[in-house]
Amino acid sequence: MERSKQNQNKAKKEVERKTFTREFFKVKFPSLERESFRVSVSAVSDGIILWLENKKNKAQWQATLNNIDECGDTYIPEAAVLAFLQKGLEFIDEAVLDEDRKAEKDDPCVDLLMIDGEAILKLVLSISGIWKPEFAFTLLPLALEKVDILNAQLRDALEEIDELRNEIAESVVQRPAYLSLCSQQACGLNQMIVWNGTVPKTITESHFSLAYNNTQVTILESGLYQVYVRVAGQNNGNGNGQSLGLQRNGVDIANCFQADGNNYQNTMQLLEIVELNAKDVLQVRCGANSNSLASTTGTRFSIQFLGN
Repeated sequence: MERSKQNQNKAKKEVERKTFTREFFKVKFPSLERESFRVSVSAVSDGIILWLENKKNKAQWQATLNNIDECGDTYIPEAAVLAFLQKGLEFIDEAVLDEDRKAEKDDPCVDLLMIDGEAILKLVLSISGIWKPEFAFTLLPLALEKVDILNAQLRDALEEIDELRNEIAESVVQRPAYLSLCSQQACGLNQMIVWNGTVPKTITESHFSLAYNNTQVTILESGLYQVYVRVAGQNNGNGNGQSLGLQRNGVDIANCFQADGNNYQNTMQLLEIVELNAKDVLQVRCGANSNSLASTTGTRFSIQFLGN
């Protein structure tokens, strides 16, 4: 009994509290999983103000606590109780909930009980999983005017607008990493195409690196890629059976075979979706036995990163 009195006196002599207000917008209490609440925790010079609102029917409850120690079965400094209360509310607030977070045995637990119209906010602490002091805060119902309900509905509408804006911002497709090259040099049969044109010449440096000799492209990020090759060229009488080749690490992984031996100009094309690893090297082998054409518009090499 003597220790209890000492603790109460200690609570009354606590240093002047720091003022703050913390709001939680989508709290789902374990005992009322179908309901969603807005909760506010404020510290003012006169005490601690706890307020909550049922987001569905707009009913509200409030309590002003002059001595938070009277709400618990043991003395814990007011600042610590408030910190645990806020942390416990964070864990059940869907607006800030981290789904990847794993619960720990000493996490503070917050629940809400409805008894005869009163709202009892319950906080259970845990110290090493053994000592579990409890606090119960009784909030009384508030009489609401029509304007109070309209204000509550306006708050909800503004929140929904912010959520929609965030969803739209997140859904905007980011500019993909890509490479776009052209060639202005004729290359012989089975030579590697030289990508030395200046327009277009776009390289996302986080994903691609063009070798100094302009023939090899090194992949810097593992993932799924779309690769497109277009090579303008000519074949003579021995052109049948030749092929344009897309090579990875010196080995053909795709071919476009030729079937013309009349020395006509034609365009060979390849389109592949392929899984590539970091440090893979891509190059294009010429399949025209009368050379490729020195045409920046006719000979192109494009790669687009599709994702990990």
